[in-house]
Amino acid sequence: MSCGAPEYRVELRRLIHADQNPQGPGRKEEVVDHPVNREVFRGEEQHIRAGSCMVVETPPPLGEMVLTGAFRPTLAKAGPQTLFALTDSAGRVFRATLGPEGLVLSGPDGAASKAVPVPVNQWRRFRLHLDLRGGAMRLSWESPRFNPLGGGGTLSLAFDPSGDAVLAGLVFAASGVGCAGRQSIVHDPFNGRLADLRLSDGAGRPVAAWDFVAEAASEIVPDVAGGNAPGRTINRPTRLVAGPDLEGQARWATDAPGLFNAAHFHDDDLADAGWTESFAFTPPDDLPSGVYAFYLLCDGGEDKVPFFVTARPGDERAPVAVLMPTLSYQVYANSSSSIIPTPTRRWRSRRRRSDDDADRPRPSARRQAPRAGTGRPRPVR
Repeated sequence: MSCGAPEYRVELRRLIHADQNPQGPGRKEEVVDHPVNREVFRGEEQHIRAGSCMVVETPPPLGEMVLTGAFRPTLAKAGPQTLFALTDSAGRVFRATLGPEGLVLSGPDGAASKAVPVPVNQWRRFRLHLDLRGGAMRLSWESPRFNPLGGGGTLSLAFDPSGDAVLAGLVFAASGVGCAGRQSIVHDPFNGRLADLRLSDGAGRPVAAWDFVAEAASEIVPDVAGGNAPGRTINRPTRLVAGPDLEGQARWATDAPGLFNAAHFHDDDLADAGWTESFAFTPPDDLPSGVYAFYLLCDGGEDKVPFFVTARPGDERAPVAVLMPTLSYQVYANSSSSIIPTPTRRWRSRRRRSDDDADRPRPSARRQAPRAGTGRPRPVR
Protein backbone atom coordinates (compact mmCIF):
# COMPACT_ATOMS: atom_id res chain seq x y z
CA MET A 1 0.00 0.00 0.00
CA SER A 2 0.99 3.64 -0.33
CA CYS A 3 0.79 5.87 2.72
CA GLY A 4 2.06 9.43 2.96
CA ALA A 5 1.85 9.45 6.77
CA PRO A 6 4.86 8.38 8.87
CA GLU A 7 2.96 5.38 10.24
CA TYR A 8 -0.39 3.63 10.09
CA ARG A 9 -2.38 0.93 11.87
CA VAL A 10 -4.43 -1.99 10.59
CA GLU A 11 -7.75 -3.14 12.00
CA LEU A 12 -9.33 -6.39 10.87
CA ARG A 13 -13.12 -6.28 10.71
CA ARG A 14 -15.82 -8.66 9.58
CA LEU A 15 -18.39 -7.00 7.33
CA ILE A 16 -21.87 -8.28 8.14
CA HIS A 17 -24.01 -5.66 6.41
CA ALA A 18 -22.58 -2.78 4.39
CA ASP A 19 -25.69 -1.15 2.87
CA GLN A 20 -26.23 2.24 4.51
CA ASN A 21 -29.79 2.66 3.22
CA PRO A 22 -31.75 4.17 6.14
CA GLN A 23 -34.67 1.86 5.37
CA GLY A 24 -32.49 -1.18 6.13
CA PRO A 25 -30.62 -2.40 9.19
CA GLY A 26 -27.67 -0.10 8.42
CA ARG A 27 -23.97 -0.88 8.54
CA LYS A 28 -23.00 -3.83 10.69
CA GLU A 29 -19.36 -4.66 11.38
CA GLU A 30 -17.42 -6.35 14.12
CA VAL A 31 -13.73 -6.05 14.97
CA VAL A 32 -11.87 -9.36 14.82
CA ASP A 33 -9.26 -9.87 17.53
CA HIS A 34 -5.95 -10.52 15.78
CA PRO A 35 -2.30 -9.57 16.45
CA VAL A 36 -2.24 -7.42 13.30
CA ASN A 37 -4.58 -4.97 15.07
CA ARG A 38 -1.93 -4.20 17.69
CA GLU A 39 0.93 -3.43 15.33
CA VAL A 40 2.09 -0.07 14.00
CA PHE A 41 3.50 -0.05 10.46
CA ARG A 42 5.84 2.42 8.82
CA GLY A 43 4.19 4.49 6.11
CA GLU A 44 5.75 4.54 2.66
CA GLU A 45 4.52 6.54 -0.30
CA GLN A 46 4.59 4.40 -3.45
CA HIS A 47 3.89 5.61 -6.95
CA ILE A 48 2.04 4.29 -9.99
CA ARG A 49 4.26 4.12 -13.07
CA ALA A 50 2.02 3.26 -15.99
CA GLY A 51 2.59 2.90 -19.72
CA SER A 52 3.15 -0.12 -21.95
CA CYS A 53 5.80 -1.00 -24.51
CA MET A 54 7.71 -3.96 -25.96
CA VAL A 55 11.40 -4.60 -25.35
CA VAL A 56 13.64 -6.80 -27.51
CA GLU A 57 16.51 -7.61 -25.16
CA THR A 58 18.64 -9.61 -27.61
CA PRO A 59 18.25 -7.99 -31.05
CA PRO A 60 20.34 -9.28 -33.96
CA PRO A 61 23.73 -7.48 -34.01
CA LEU A 62 23.31 -5.76 -37.36
CA GLY A 63 25.33 -2.86 -38.70
CA GLU A 64 22.79 -2.12 -41.42
CA MET A 65 19.13 -2.99 -41.08
CA VAL A 66 15.60 -2.44 -42.38
CA LEU A 67 12.70 -2.29 -39.93
CA THR A 68 9.17 -2.50 -41.33
CA GLY A 69 5.69 -2.59 -39.86
CA ALA A 70 2.50 -0.60 -39.42
CA PHE A 71 1.47 2.01 -36.88
CA ARG A 72 -1.80 3.73 -36.00
CA PRO A 73 -1.61 6.57 -33.48
CA THR A 74 -4.80 6.98 -31.50
CA LEU A 75 -4.14 9.96 -29.23
CA ALA A 76 -2.57 13.32 -29.96
CA LYS A 77 -0.61 14.67 -27.00
CA ALA A 78 1.53 17.65 -26.18
CA GLY A 79 4.40 15.41 -25.06
CA PRO A 80 6.52 13.01 -27.11
CA GLN A 81 5.31 9.52 -28.02
CA THR A 82 7.99 7.20 -29.32
CA LEU A 83 7.16 4.63 -32.00
CA PHE A 84 10.48 2.82 -31.67
CA ALA A 85 13.99 3.37 -30.36
CA LEU A 86 17.14 1.58 -31.51
CA THR A 87 20.40 1.65 -29.53
CA ASP A 88 23.75 0.65 -30.99
CA SER A 89 26.79 -0.85 -29.28
CA ALA A 90 28.29 2.63 -28.92
CA GLY A 91 25.33 3.76 -26.83
CA ARG A 92 23.82 5.97 -29.53
CA VAL A 93 20.00 6.07 -29.66
CA PHE A 94 17.90 6.49 -32.81
CA ARG A 95 14.19 7.23 -32.42
CA ALA A 96 11.00 7.91 -34.35
CA THR A 97 8.82 10.11 -32.17
CA LEU A 98 5.38 11.65 -32.52
CA GLY A 99 5.07 15.15 -31.11
CA PRO A 100 2.68 18.09 -31.30
CA GLU A 101 4.03 19.04 -34.73
CA GLY A 102 4.20 15.53 -36.17
CA LEU A 103 6.62 12.65 -36.68
CA VAL A 104 10.33 13.33 -36.09
CA LEU A 105 13.52 11.28 -36.48
CA SER A 106 16.21 11.87 -33.88
CA GLY A 107 19.74 10.57 -33.50
CA PRO A 108 22.91 11.10 -31.46
CA ASP A 109 24.23 14.52 -30.39
CA GLY A 110 20.77 16.07 -30.55
CA ALA A 111 20.38 15.60 -34.30
CA ALA A 112 16.75 15.69 -35.43
CA SER A 113 14.83 15.88 -38.66
CA LYS A 114 11.99 18.21 -39.50
CA ALA A 115 8.51 17.27 -38.28
CA VAL A 116 5.87 15.90 -40.64
CA PRO A 117 2.22 15.84 -39.47
CA VAL A 118 0.66 12.39 -39.14
CA PRO A 119 -3.12 12.09 -38.51
CA VAL A 120 -4.45 9.93 -35.71
CA ASN A 121 -6.69 6.87 -36.11
CA GLN A 122 -5.29 5.95 -39.52
CA TRP A 123 -2.99 3.05 -40.33
CA ARG A 124 0.37 3.75 -41.97
CA ARG A 125 2.89 1.18 -43.15
CA PHE A 126 6.47 2.26 -42.48
CA ARG A 127 9.97 1.33 -43.58
CA LEU A 128 13.07 2.38 -41.65
CA HIS A 129 16.52 1.98 -43.17
CA LEU A 130 19.32 2.47 -40.63
CA ASP A 131 22.97 2.22 -41.64
CA LEU A 132 25.13 2.60 -38.54
CA ARG A 133 28.38 2.27 -40.49
CA GLY A 134 27.27 4.59 -43.29
CA GLY A 135 25.80 7.25 -41.00
CA ALA A 136 22.32 7.42 -42.57
CA MET A 137 18.75 6.88 -41.40
CA ARG A 138 15.63 7.14 -43.55
CA LEU A 139 12.01 6.59 -42.57
CA SER A 140 9.13 6.44 -45.06
CA TRP A 141 5.45 5.64 -44.58
CA GLU A 142 2.29 5.36 -46.63
CA SER A 143 -1.35 4.40 -46.30
CA PRO A 144 -1.94 0.63 -46.67
CA ARG A 145 -4.81 1.30 -49.09
CA PHE A 146 -6.22 4.11 -51.20
CA ASN A 147 -6.61 7.25 -49.14
CA PRO A 148 -7.95 10.42 -50.80
CA LEU A 149 -6.10 12.46 -48.18
CA GLY A 150 -2.77 10.87 -49.03
CA GLY A 151 -0.84 10.29 -45.84
CA GLY A 152 2.62 9.31 -47.05
CA GLY A 153 5.88 10.93 -46.01
CA THR A 154 9.63 10.58 -45.76
CA LEU A 155 12.20 11.68 -43.16
CA SER A 156 15.98 11.48 -43.37
CA LEU A 157 18.79 12.03 -40.89
CA ALA A 158 22.57 11.92 -41.22
CA PHE A 159 24.98 11.22 -38.36
CA ASP A 160 28.63 10.32 -37.83
CA PRO A 161 29.29 6.75 -39.07
CA SER A 162 30.85 4.08 -36.89
CA GLY A 163 32.72 1.24 -38.54
CA ASP A 164 32.13 -1.38 -35.86
CA ALA A 165 28.76 -0.33 -34.34
CA VAL A 166 25.94 -2.90 -34.31
CA LEU A 167 22.38 -2.96 -33.04
CA ALA A 168 22.34 -3.61 -29.27
CA GLY A 169 18.88 -2.57 -28.08
CA LEU A 170 15.37 -2.26 -29.52
CA VAL A 171 12.23 -0.88 -27.88
CA PHE A 172 8.80 -0.45 -29.47
CA ALA A 173 6.18 2.07 -28.26
CA ALA A 174 8.62 3.86 -25.91
CA SER A 175 11.94 5.65 -25.95
CA GLY A 176 13.32 3.41 -23.23
CA VAL A 177 12.57 1.54 -20.02
CA GLY A 178 14.04 2.40 -16.63
CA CYS A 179 13.83 0.57 -13.31
CA ALA A 180 13.07 1.59 -9.73
CA GLY A 181 13.08 -1.47 -7.50
CA ARG A 182 10.53 -3.85 -8.97
CA GLN A 183 8.91 -1.08 -11.01
CA SER A 184 9.43 -0.58 -14.72
CA ILE A 185 9.45 3.06 -15.82
CA VAL A 186 8.33 3.45 -19.44
CA HIS A 187 9.60 6.68 -21.00
CA ASP A 188 7.62 8.57 -23.65
CA PRO A 189 5.00 5.83 -24.18
CA PHE A 190 3.11 5.61 -27.47
CA ASN A 191 -0.69 5.68 -27.59
CA GLY A 192 -1.68 3.58 -30.56
CA ARG A 193 -1.34 0.29 -32.38
CA LEU A 194 1.61 -1.52 -33.92
CA ALA A 195 1.53 -4.55 -36.22
CA ASP A 196 3.59 -6.61 -38.68
CA LEU A 197 6.93 -5.71 -37.11
CA ARG A 198 9.85 -7.24 -39.05
CA LEU A 199 13.61 -6.73 -39.10
CA SER A 200 15.88 -7.52 -42.06
CA ASP A 201 19.60 -7.11 -42.67
CA GLY A 202 21.05 -4.68 -45.19
CA ALA A 203 20.59 -7.20 -48.02
CA GLY A 204 16.88 -7.64 -47.24
CA ARG A 205 17.19 -11.06 -45.59
CA PRO A 206 14.67 -11.44 -42.72
CA VAL A 207 16.28 -11.94 -39.32
CA ALA A 208 13.38 -11.29 -36.90
CA ALA A 209 9.59 -10.94 -36.98
CA TRP A 210 7.35 -10.43 -33.97
CA ASP A 211 3.93 -12.05 -33.80
CA PHE A 212 1.43 -10.39 -31.45
CA VAL A 213 -1.09 -13.20 -32.02
CA ALA A 214 1.01 -16.10 -30.73
CA GLU A 215 1.12 -16.43 -26.94
CA ALA A 216 -1.20 -13.44 -26.70
CA ALA A 217 -2.13 -14.30 -23.11
CA SER A 218 1.46 -13.86 -21.96
CA GLU A 219 3.96 -11.01 -21.92
CA ILE A 220 6.12 -12.77 -24.53
CA VAL A 221 5.97 -11.79 -28.21
CA PRO A 222 7.63 -14.66 -30.13
CA ASP A 223 10.16 -14.09 -32.86
CA VAL A 224 8.72 -16.22 -35.68
CA ALA A 225 11.57 -15.58 -38.11
CA GLY A 226 14.87 -16.35 -36.44
CA GLY A 227 13.59 -17.27 -33.00
CA ASN A 228 16.53 -15.62 -31.26
CA ALA A 229 15.02 -12.20 -30.57
CA PRO A 230 11.69 -12.54 -28.72
CA GLY A 231 9.98 -9.44 -27.42
CA ARG A 232 8.73 -8.87 -23.89
CA THR A 233 5.86 -6.51 -23.18
CA ILE A 234 5.84 -4.17 -20.21
CA ASN A 235 2.47 -3.49 -18.53
CA ARG A 236 0.58 -5.73 -20.93
CA PRO A 237 -0.62 -3.80 -24.01
CA THR A 238 -3.88 -5.06 -25.47
CA ARG A 239 -3.28 -7.81 -28.02
CA LEU A 240 -5.49 -9.50 -30.62
CA VAL A 241 -6.87 -6.16 -31.80
CA ALA A 242 -7.72 -5.21 -35.39
CA GLY A 243 -4.70 -4.83 -37.65
CA PRO A 244 -4.13 -2.84 -40.85
CA ASP A 245 -5.56 -5.49 -43.18
CA LEU A 246 -8.95 -5.86 -41.48
CA GLU A 247 -11.70 -4.49 -43.73
CA GLY A 248 -14.77 -6.22 -42.37
CA GLN A 249 -13.79 -9.77 -43.33
CA ALA A 250 -14.29 -11.00 -39.75
CA ARG A 251 -15.71 -9.78 -36.46
CA TRP A 252 -13.71 -11.81 -33.97
CA ALA A 253 -10.07 -12.72 -33.55
CA THR A 254 -11.05 -16.39 -33.22
CA ASP A 255 -12.42 -16.32 -36.78
CA ALA A 256 -9.37 -14.75 -38.43
CA PRO A 257 -6.43 -14.34 -36.01
CA GLY A 258 -4.16 -13.04 -38.77
CA LEU A 259 -6.35 -9.96 -39.21
CA PHE A 260 -6.24 -9.15 -35.50
CA ASN A 261 -2.47 -9.06 -35.41
CA ALA A 262 -1.96 -5.69 -33.75
CA ALA A 263 -1.14 -4.65 -30.21
CA HIS A 264 -2.62 -1.50 -28.70
CA PHE A 265 -0.29 0.43 -26.40
CA HIS A 266 -1.43 3.08 -23.91
CA ASP A 267 0.33 5.48 -21.60
CA ASP A 268 -1.94 4.38 -18.72
CA ASP A 269 -1.53 0.59 -19.11
CA LEU A 270 -0.57 -1.17 -15.89
CA ALA A 271 -0.05 -4.87 -15.19
CA ASP A 272 1.95 -4.91 -11.94
CA ALA A 273 2.56 -1.77 -9.89
CA GLY A 274 5.71 -3.39 -8.48
CA TRP A 275 5.06 -2.06 -4.98
CA THR A 276 6.96 -3.40 -2.00
CA GLU A 277 5.05 -5.49 0.55
CA SER A 278 3.51 -3.44 3.36
CA PHE A 279 2.38 -6.23 5.68
CA ALA A 280 1.42 -9.91 5.47
CA PHE A 281 -1.63 -11.68 6.86
CA THR A 282 -2.48 -15.36 7.11
CA PRO A 283 -6.12 -16.11 8.07
CA PRO A 284 -6.35 -18.20 11.25
CA ASP A 285 -7.76 -21.68 10.88
CA ASP A 286 -10.77 -20.79 13.05
CA LEU A 287 -11.71 -17.65 11.10
CA PRO A 288 -15.30 -18.17 9.85
CA SER A 289 -16.00 -17.81 6.16
CA GLY A 290 -17.36 -14.42 5.20
CA VAL A 291 -16.55 -10.92 4.00
CA TYR A 292 -13.77 -9.07 5.79
CA ALA A 293 -11.85 -5.84 5.38
CA PHE A 294 -8.60 -4.33 6.54
CA TYR A 295 -9.21 -0.84 7.86
CA LEU A 296 -6.02 1.13 7.18
CA LEU A 297 -5.88 4.00 9.66
CA CYS A 298 -3.50 6.95 9.89
CA ASP A 299 -3.67 10.55 11.05
CA GLY A 300 -5.98 12.33 8.68
CA GLY A 301 -7.28 9.40 6.66
CA GLU A 302 -8.41 5.82 6.33
CA ASP A 303 -9.02 3.24 3.62
CA LYS A 304 -10.63 -0.17 3.46
CA VAL A 305 -9.37 -3.26 1.64
CA PRO A 306 -12.09 -5.95 1.43
CA PHE A 307 -11.34 -9.64 1.00
CA PHE A 308 -13.18 -12.94 1.27
CA VAL A 309 -12.56 -16.02 3.40
CA THR A 310 -13.96 -19.34 2.23
CA ALA A 311 -14.52 -22.48 4.24
CA ARG A 312 -11.59 -24.88 4.38
CA PRO A 313 -11.92 -28.06 2.31
CA GLY A 314 -13.76 -30.68 4.38
CA ASP A 315 -15.29 -28.18 6.82
CA GLU A 316 -19.03 -27.90 7.29
CA ARG A 317 -20.57 -25.53 4.75
CA ALA A 318 -23.28 -22.94 5.34
CA PRO A 319 -26.77 -23.76 4.05
CA VAL A 320 -26.71 -20.73 1.69
CA ALA A 321 -24.04 -20.17 -0.96
CA VAL A 322 -22.99 -16.65 -1.92
CA LEU A 323 -21.23 -15.94 -5.22
CA MET A 324 -18.85 -12.98 -5.08
CA PRO A 325 -17.99 -11.30 -8.45
CA THR A 326 -14.29 -11.01 -7.62
CA LEU A 327 -13.29 -10.71 -11.29
CA SER A 328 -15.47 -7.62 -11.68
CA TYR A 329 -14.00 -6.17 -8.51
CA GLN A 330 -10.47 -6.64 -9.84
CA VAL A 331 -11.33 -5.15 -13.22
CA TYR A 332 -12.74 -1.98 -11.67
CA ALA A 333 -9.98 -1.77 -9.06
CA ASN A 334 -7.34 -1.85 -11.79
CA SER A 335 -9.02 0.57 -14.20
CA SER A 336 -6.96 3.64 -15.02
CA SER A 337 -9.66 5.92 -13.64
CA SER A 338 -9.02 4.42 -10.20
CA ILE A 339 -5.23 4.49 -10.14
CA ILE A 340 -4.19 7.54 -12.13
CA PRO A 341 -5.48 10.92 -10.91
CA THR A 342 -6.67 13.24 -13.67
CA PRO A 343 -7.57 16.76 -12.50
CA THR A 344 -9.90 17.37 -15.45
CA ARG A 345 -11.89 14.16 -15.03
CA ARG A 346 -15.43 14.78 -13.84
CA TRP A 347 -17.71 12.14 -12.39
CA ARG A 348 -21.46 12.13 -12.57
CA SER A 349 -23.17 11.14 -9.34
CA ARG A 350 -26.28 9.00 -9.38
CA ARG A 351 -29.19 10.53 -7.49
CA ARG A 352 -30.51 8.22 -4.78
CA ARG A 353 -34.25 7.81 -4.60
CA SER A 354 -35.39 9.07 -1.18
CA ASP A 355 -38.55 8.86 0.94
CA ASP A 356 -39.74 12.11 -0.68
CA ASP A 357 -39.87 10.28 -3.99
CA ALA A 358 -42.18 7.53 -2.76
CA ASP A 359 -45.40 9.25 -3.88
CA ARG A 360 -44.04 10.44 -7.20
CA PRO A 361 -45.11 8.45 -10.27
CA ARG A 362 -42.44 6.29 -11.83
CA PRO A 363 -41.96 6.48 -15.62
CA SER A 364 -43.59 3.59 -17.41
CA ALA A 365 -42.16 1.70 -20.33
CA ARG A 366 -45.30 2.26 -22.39
CA ARG A 367 -47.35 5.46 -22.44
CA GLN A 368 -50.98 5.92 -23.55
CA ALA A 369 -52.30 8.79 -25.65
CA PRO A 370 -55.80 9.37 -27.07
CA ARG A 371 -56.57 7.97 -30.48
CA ALA A 372 -57.33 10.70 -32.97
CA GLY A 373 -61.08 11.37 -33.16
CA THR A 374 -62.10 8.70 -30.64
CA GLY A 375 -60.82 9.83 -27.25
CA ARG A 376 -59.75 6.25 -26.62
CA PRO A 377 -56.10 5.61 -25.66
CA ARG A 378 -53.64 4.32 -28.16
CA PRO A 379 -50.19 2.87 -27.46
CA VAL A 380 -47.23 5.16 -28.03
CA ARG A 381 -43.81 3.52 -28.26
